Amino acid sequence: IALFKKPNSVVAITNDGPLGPPKQAKEGTLRLALKHNASIIGMSGASSKSWTLNTWDQLKLPKPFSVIYISFYEKYSGNKNIEVFSQYLNDNQNKIDKMAHDAL
Repeated sequence: IALFKKPNSVVAITNDGPLGPPKQAKEGTLRLALKHNASIIGMSGASSKSWTLNTWDQLKLPKPFSVIYISFYEKYSGNKNIEVFSQYLNDNQNKIDKMAHDAL
């Protein structure tokens, strides 16, 4: 919260949290950002080739010489509805996953 109050701060929050479920945004992160009038810009990454670990979130590690894709989304302009926010994140994640898959 202190970082949100500092001018020109950049704060990154992992929306699915440390315990999951994976790829499901939590309402608290959205409420926190909106409460402090933060600009919300989603981002994600993908690689053309990766190993998938047997962890709760199916963590992916890029393989050597794979192509890494990083995507910053358009600023979130939706409302406080967590389903709308989740859809914003999922739609954009699907775009970058498709880019990485098409690179194969």
